[in-house]
Amino acid sequence: MDYAGEHNHYTTQVYLERNLSTWFSGSSGERLIAATCLEYLSYDTFLSGPAESSEALQVRLKSYPLLSYAARYWGEHVRFLQVQSSDGDEFCGRTLNLLSNEARLPSIVQVMHCDGNQYRFPRQVSALHIAAYFGLNLVVGAFLDSTFKFQVDTGSEYYGTALQAAAMGGWDNVVTLLLQKGANPDSSGGEYDGPLQAAASRGHLIAVENLVKVGADVNRQIMGGRGALHHAADHGHDTIVDTLLRQGAEINSRDRDFGRTALAWASLSGHESVVRLLLDWSASMDVLDHQSSTALHLALEKHNYRIIDLLIDKGARLDVVNSNHKTAVDLALETIRKIEPSDFELDGELIGSIESGTVHKQQLMSYASMKAKSLIRYQPHILENAR
Repeated sequence: MDYAGEHNHYTTQVYLERNLSTWFSGSSGERLIAATCLEYLSYDTFLSGPAESSEALQVRLKSYPLLSYAARYWGEHVRFLQVQSSDGDEFCGRTLNLLSNEARLPSIVQVMHCDGNQYRFPRQVSALHIAAYFGLNLVVGAFLDSTFKFQVDTGSEYYGTALQAAAMGGWDNVVTLLLQKGANPDSSGGEYDGPLQAAASRGHLIAVENLVKVGADVNRQIMGGRGALHHAADHGHDTIVDTLLRQGAEINSRDRDFGRTALAWASLSGHESVVRLLLDWSASMDVLDHQSSTALHLALEKHNYRIIDLLIDKGARLDVVNSNHKTAVDLALETIRKIEPSDFELDGELIGSIESGTVHKQQLMSYASMKAKSLIRYQPHILENAR
């Protein structure tokens, strides 16, 4: 393989991605870029379908150095023209011609999703899914016209329905359009198992509000997945968490895969503001997941020290034993043991006092928290409390 050529292709792609929009800013620049991308993706060579191996995909990307950029970003430039320019109708027509070709579409989808040498990509993706994913409301509206005969809730293994694809991107106008066309707000399938979960996970508040307004079930879980509240908490979207709770989301509900509550997910992922919000809403701190771990166990496992302190201050139990036969105190002690002697003078003395039981358990947790700070800076304070 020509590794030098492969490297050159990669650097060209990155260079284009970083600079193309800067070079051609404004409506005229966007028009030129959009036209170039659509023309590039319309080459006859892509009518042969997707590459059937990693090697074939790399050959294609190397032979057509603008392909990666065009496949990934054409929709952003077309969307700009739909919103900011009088060229929207023209580019809507050009986009319809591109996406409605069933032979060419898989080639585009493959490059949109390729990661390194990975040539596999989501199947059963329709032109409607792609238009919704990029937020192209004029194109989506045209595809739902009787001429094209698309069903609004047609499913895909990655995008789910077009509504989920639009919710992933937070394209509120497309979400509204699809709902007006009869899209099911509780449709299933895809990466997130539903539109509301997708919007909540990606942090799109207005899409969440629109979906809830038309009756999307805030407590819905499909196929062992997570509900919208779990997704929002896991990704730190506190405003969406608050919105879902105000709309009736069950604060202590557990997801089916891991048995974790929203508080557990936020504690694991280190989102302090979400943890504080959930505690203000009286979330239970001692719900056990499928490994018998509490939110405190999970925070300790990830060394999320501010959350550890917060949970302890709010009264989280320290004596719950998880499936690994560890209490929160055991996990804290393990953290203390990992402190290098060079970082902590008289480390052996501290460990001895802990093991002999002369240090209060809650003090022990505070010592674990110091691992996240400068141990040298806080050393006198720790030693004073250890005595």
